[in-house]
Amino acid sequence: MNALLLSAGLGTRLRPLTNNIPKALIEVNNEPILKLNLDKLYKFGISRVIVNVHYLSDKIIDYIKKLSYPNMEIVISDESEKLLDTGGALLKAKDLFIKDEPILIHNVDILSGTNFSELLEYKNSKNIDVLLVVQNRTNDRKVIFDSSNKLVGWVNHNSNVKKTIKNVVMPTTEFSFSGISLISYDLLQDIPYTGAFSIINLFLNWSEKYNVSYYEDTNSYWFDIGTIDSLEQANNFFKTTNLNFY
Repeated sequence: MNALLLSAGLGTRLRPLTNNIPKALIEVNNEPILKLNLDKLYKFGISRVIVNVHYLSDKIIDYIKKLSYPNMEIVISDESEKLLDTGGALLKAKDLFIKDEPILIHNVDILSGTNFSELLEYKNSKNIDVLLVVQNRTNDRKVIFDSSNKLVGWVNHNSNVKKTIKNVVMPTTEFSFSGISLISYDLLQDIPYTGAFSIINLFLNWSEKYNVSYYEDTNSYWFDIGTIDSLEQANNFFKTTNLNFY
């Protein structure tokens, strides 16, 4: 299986910590979140990991050069000249993946207990082309699924902006996207956008033609290391539980 570890973010909400350190190298329990996620990907037998970089990219590249994972290759997708957002990152990296193997797409600032093997098994058993890991949690941004578990839209309740596809089968259910998804390799040949764009909009486009569904993983621990507060919460969690990240 391939993985795309999205690591190009500016980390603005983590300033001043990210003034001189890229978000991917911020530490939780004395380990960079980049390494925590790479360790987990290695544990689950990922063959190739694409790491996209932009902000302070040289520091991430230098750090990765010091790492060694037998049978897991790490490849850099360099976005130093232009930040491409999550969907644009996938498009730029599309020729770097191992052919015909599924692709796990994972935000580097997400630390979770999600079991990737179970995720792949669920995707295969249900013949799903794009599988979004979702949760029930309180936040403004939601992805919307219809009664057949198909992705049909997204909404930002704070700004009252909403986007849906045609032919929505009511009723609908809203979930929070976890920042983790699993897609079939063949879909890389059907990306109708260029430049910088959101991967959620790409998923919505694909949902018009393919089986785009969800995997609810509310019971696993989950942290978005996007703010100073969430960083502190993650540190406290791993220190007090003595739980291995993976």
